[in-house]
Amino acid sequence: MTIQTTIGKTYAVTSAAECTVTTPEGILIATCPAGEQTLFVAPTTEIEISDDAALVTESFKGAPAGSAAAGGLNNRQVAAVSDIVENHLNDTITEPHTTATGTDNANFKWCQFAPTRVLPGTVVAVSMPCRRTASAQMTANPVYLSVFQLNAGGEYEHVATSENAVVQAIGQTSRWTFRKLQLTGRTTRLCPVPDTATKWTDKLVLGGRVTPVSGEDSKITPISGSGAYVAEAVLEYAHQEPKYATAPAVESHVSDTAVHITEEERTTWNNKADASALSGKVNTATFNSHTGNSTVHVTAEERTAWNAKQDSIVDENGMATFFRCAIYNESYSLFAVLTGEAVWQNKSSGTFCLRGDDAYSMGVTLSVGRSNGESARIIKQNQKAPLSPTDVPNREEGNTCWVKFRIDMTDAQYEEAASAGTLDATTLYVTSDGGKVYIGTHALN
Repeated sequence: MTIQTTIGKTYAVTSAAECTVTTPEGILIATCPAGEQTLFVAPTTEIEISDDAALVTESFKGAPAGSAAAGGLNNRQVAAVSDIVENHLNDTITEPHTTATGTDNANFKWCQFAPTRVLPGTVVAVSMPCRRTASAQMTANPVYLSVFQLNAGGEYEHVATSENAVVQAIGQTSRWTFRKLQLTGRTTRLCPVPDTATKWTDKLVLGGRVTPVSGEDSKITPISGSGAYVAEAVLEYAHQEPKYATAPAVESHVSDTAVHITEEERTTWNNKADASALSGKVNTATFNSHTGNSTVHVTAEERTAWNAKQDSIVDENGMATFFRCAIYNESYSLFAVLTGEAVWQNKSSGTFCLRGDDAYSMGVTLSVGRSNGESARIIKQNQKAPLSPTDVPNREEGNTCWVKFRIDMTDAQYEEAASAGTLDATTLYVTSDGGKVYIGTHALN
C-alpha cells in the first residue's frame, strides 16, 4: 500500500507479518520483522508498505529500530498537539551517501549518476575527491557546481547551483555547499560552471576519481577515452531532527480556552452572514432615517393628485400641440393647433388672424366655410397653378390689379379731402382674375 509522508519525519510501522518499506522507485528503506515495530525516516513524499494490513503512524518520540515506541503520545494526543510540534532542519546533522569508490584518475566535463546511485532527499553539500596525479587539463580557476535532474517528462532540468566556488587541488577533496538541493532519486548530472548565472557549459574540466561501470545509466564525459565510468562523490543529506514541546507546554495549550473555540461558538459563527453578503447593506439607523424622511418620499394622496393633472403640452423639443379651444360665447371663439388641421368658425366677427412662420409667410392652404357650405381657398401670393372659380386671390395693396373708388363723399367733402391729402380715408378695393371681379373695403392680403 502507498502512504503519504513528509520528507524527514519519523514514522513507525507495525505489522503482524514481515514486511518492507521502500520508495516508489523500489529503494529499500527498512525491513519490519513479524510482530514488531520499526521506525524509519521518510526520504520521499510517498512510501510503499508491502503488507496492506500494516499500521503506520507518525512518531513524535524516537525509539531504537525494531522496538516499540513506548511512552509516545497516543493518536488523540497527537491530533491535539500536532499544530504546536515544530520540525526544524539541523544542518549539522547529515547522513553521507557515496555514489562509488573511485579507483582511477580522470578528467571530465560533467558526470552522471543513475537513480540507484543517488537517494531522494535534501542535500546540503556535495564532495568529490580530486585526482591524485597532476594534469594540465584540469580547470585551475574556481568553479561552481551546477545540478540537473531528469524530470517526469524525460528532460533534464536545472535544480540548483552551489553557494560557493572551489579551486581544485591534486589529492584534496572539493566540497560545494547548497542552500536547498532537493533530489527526487532520478538520474542526476553534475557540471562545473564559472559562475552562478551559468547553468551549463562544456568548457570546464573536473579532475576526479572514477571506477568502471556497465549496465546502468551512470557515465562521465571525458576529455578523451571511454565514458563508461561512475565518478566518486559524497552527497550529504540533511537529517530532520524532531523538536518536541514539553509536557507543561502541551497541557497549557490544551487547557487554553482563549485560543480554542467551543462547539456553541462554532455553530453561532457558522450561522453568521458572510462579509460579502453585507457589502451592499446599510445599518438599521441609516435605513430608518431614510424611510422616515417625508421630504424625499411622496404620499398616496400626492401621487393621486399628480396623476390627475394635465400631461405636459411641451415635447422634448419644446414644441406644443393644443387639443382644446377657448369658447367665450356663441359669437367669439379661439382655436389653435400646432399639428393637424385647424377648424375655425365665427358667426358674427368678420376678422381673424392666421399666421404661419416667423416671416409671416403662410406656407399652408387654409379652408374656410362659406354661407352656402362650399369651401373656398385663400391662395398664397406666389401661387403658380391656375385659380379655381372658388379661389380668393391674395394681392398686395398697390398692385395694378387693384382699382380704388370713392362712393361716400359729397363734392365739398371730396374737395376738402383732396386739399388735405386724405382721399384714402374710405377706399373701395376692386380686383379681377379669371373674368371675375372682387370688391371689398379692405385689401385681401
